Amino acid sequence: MSQDYSDGFWVGYYEALTGRGPRPLLLDALKWCGSPSTKVGRLAIDLGSGDGTETLELLRRGWRVLAIDQEPEAMARLERALPPELKLSGSRRWSCPPPTCSMPG
Repeated sequence: MSQDYSDGFWVGYYEALTGRGPRPLLLDALKWCGSPSTKVGRLAIDLGSGDGTETLELLRRGWRVLAIDQEPEAMARLERALPPELKLSGSRRWSCPPPTCSMPG
């Protein structure tokens, strides 16, 4: 059975996550990686950035972040949540057609 992700599914999902902290997996990874260098900085790629909680935590800790999500509401929420000192230096939006694939069988 497949999930129908249309008609506001993701908006409801993001609302249900409001106020949560970063996922434990990210916090563990950050302990392992240490702090980014003040000269170079590290780049994190947040694929499926969703409500932006992990992106915001990475930014707060000095990382550069490429946040990607196919849901326009996800990116809008992230942009609204950014504190002024973390505002985007360059934001790009583009639309890709939905992927098409078929599973053997």
